[in-house]
Amino acid sequence: MSTSRTKRSGDENLAASTILNARSIGEEAERAALSLRMEREKVFESYYTYLTVDEPAVHLMPLHFLPQASRQQVGEGPLGELAVAGKLEYARNRWLDEMVDHPSSAPGLSQAHRLNDALTKLISSRYAGVLDGAAAAFFFPVLSGLHASHGLSLILDGAGFGGFIPPMTLEDYAEHARSRHGPVRAPVDAVLLLVGATDSLLRRARSSWHNWALGVQFYDDAIDVEEDFRDRNLSWAVGRALHYFRPSPDDPATQRMPDPDTFYELALAEGVVSETLRHAEAFFAESARLAEPDFSSWITFQEACISQARRLREDYEKLVTGA
Repeated sequence: MSTSRTKRSGDENLAASTILNARSIGEEAERAALSLRMEREKVFESYYTYLTVDEPAVHLMPLHFLPQASRQQVGEGPLGELAVAGKLEYARNRWLDEMVDHPSSAPGLSQAHRLNDALTKLISSRYAGVLDGAAAAFFFPVLSGLHASHGLSLILDGAGFGGFIPPMTLEDYAEHARSRHGPVRAPVDAVLLLVGATDSLLRRARSSWHNWALGVQFYDDAIDVEEDFRDRNLSWAVGRALHYFRPSPDDPATQRMPDPDTFYELALAEGVVSETLRHAEAFFAESARLAEPDFSSWITFQEACISQARRLREDYEKLVTGA
């Protein structure tokens, strides 16, 4: 999962950034990672690449999900710690995803394990510096569960696909994607537990966040459909397009594997790319709906995401129709 193609700066972050500075969060996350003293190892370079990407939506996440009524309860320091933990986890998530999607990028086994262990300890220490008592007792088992689900999702993604693509519903893919980006959600849980939010508000915030992440996933899937097919990375868009090459869905032997150019042309002509972007818009819209009325800056951000996805979809549709 990546937020790199959605709107990353602008009006939607102005209100939030008056309390929490996105650039400062990114810089502090970099300093924290460098404190591990592994910067001379090649494996660290691949992780650090993702850490240096400017991602205000990630940097400001704890503030986006801090209810307006609770703004006086939490100072800039604790919010910053949660934001740094979230950025470190986001980069770790992207780093692991990259190794699964592109196995040739994977470093030596022992190096990867050492860095991953060091990062998980560093991330946990940041959360532990803010959460204690009942909040910590609730949070850390949840974080462990998110990591476990993420691990299984990486195994499933790493299997790729061969000559036969099993049927995959939208719901199946969404559930899988939720697991793959789950650990990045942890700052949302942390900030709401910190202020003693109700269970219903916590559930709604989680659902809002996951819908945004699904919107980002489908947005990226639409753009990457040709690359994902070429690399044998199965996404909903790839599976949807490949069904057009299956005259008999009940017989795997009838599924033809097209060349990349033919595949992409069909994905455009049959509206698969456009359909994928419509799903992205719907997820962003649902995220905004669930954020009402407590998370106003997050709603503004979702509206920007909807607009960007819609513009891209309309551009693709004009390309197909020649308008």
